[in-house]
Formats: sequence, structure tokens, C-alpha cells
Amino acid sequence: MVSGFDLLGHNRTFQVHWLKRVVAFFLDLITVFAPLWSFLYLEGVRAAWVYGVAGGMVLFAYSTFSEAVTRTTVGKFIVGLEVRSLRGPMSLSKAAVRNFPKLSGSRSRSSIHWRASSSMGIRGSGGPTKSSGPRWPRPI
Repeated sequence: MVSGFDLLGHNRTFQVHWLKRVVAFFLDLITVFAPLWSFLYLEGVRAAWVYGVAGGMVLFAYSTFSEAVTRTTVGKFIVGLEVRSLRGPMSLSKAAVRNFPKLSGSRSRSSIHWRASSSMGIRGSGGPTKSSGPRWPRPI
């Protein structure tokens, strides 16, 4: 049985897609954490756990509202990605379910949230859809 790692190792389009996703995520982290952590530091907050909890909550809110309203975040926009719903328009509830792993800090259950939200990240123009493009493995 072919695994996702097998496809990633041999499919250039898949490699570029995942590289874009990683770069977009790091750009979003910078977009959220730099101003937030600067604000907390200037306010005199020195407890490390506050930075983690506040950062996770703000990242979740930022990603959820950005994806629900514009189907993209700053990082996704820069690298040319957007989020589309597989069933109906992108809604706040679908975006919230899709971004829940950012709130919990765990990516281990992201495929469950991905399926529950019925959305997927794709390239902005002419990207793969459910019926076209490479047949990437669905999350388990």
C-alpha cells in the first residue's frame, strides 16, 4: 500500500504544495506572535505559559476568522494558497473546526478535524480539486 510519504517523495507537485503550507504557517506565526509577544513583554508579563496560551488562542481566532471571511490568511495569501469548503460555502463553524488543532497545540488529530470541517487547503488558481489533479491520499 502506498503511503503519503511515498507520494511526497516522488511527486514534485505534492512537495511544492507542502512546502508552501509550511512557509505559510511560519508566516502566520510571525504575523500573530511578533505583535502579541511584544505587547505582552511591554506590559510586563514574564510567565512563559501566558505567552503560549495567549499565542494559541490568538492564532486560533486569527486563522478562523481570516479563513471564514477571506478563505486565506496573510501567510496563505503570500504563498498563493486558499481554503475551500468541499460542501457549501466556507463558514465560521467550518473554519473553527478546521483550525481547532492550532488551539489545542496538537497536530496529531488534524485529519479528524479536516474531515469534520469538510474543507481543504488548495492553490489559489487552478489548484487541485476533488475531481482533478493528483490523487493525494485522504487523511485517515
